[in-house]
Amino acid sequence: AFGESSSSGISSNTEEAVAAAPYTGGGTRAHYNVAGSSTIGTNNPTGVNQFANPAEVYSEFRPCILGFDTSCGGYFNIRGLPWWNVDAGALKDIGVWKEGRVGATLSFQITNVMNHVVMNNANATSSNLSLSSPATFGRITGQSNIPRNMEFGLRIHF
Repeated sequence: AFGESSSSGISSNTEEAVAAAPYTGGGTRAHYNVAGSSTIGTNNPTGVNQFANPAEVYSEFRPCILGFDTSCGGYFNIRGLPWWNVDAGALKDIGVWKEGRVGATLSFQITNVMNHVVMNNANATSSNLSLSSPATFGRITGQSNIPRNMEFGLRIHF
């Protein structure tokens, strides 16, 4: 079976997939309440998927066939979800005496200021973009960033 498209010994994730039709998956973003169709993307209890129609995107790729395809090294990769975050920090020095011998420093650090969710990418290593497991194709299983986190500090120096 070596070199055949149905070979079980050859990985068939999207890093080694070949485009069989023009890509119509659109921009990469999280789509909510996606039920899937035709047994593609149906194993998704949360209903969050990288594609609005996972069956359509799944049908546009096929496993690489050794000896037939010339570019199997991830030439037609599916892009992941965008990832952005806004962090902020500020310091304020407060002097008590004019010579600067006694004073304080007030500080704060905030990560994920906007407190927005960045979803995990559906990737081939978790078999969510694997051509050999169509039921989970495009499934997003969680959040990749942390919620807003704030840290406040006061440092007294003398």
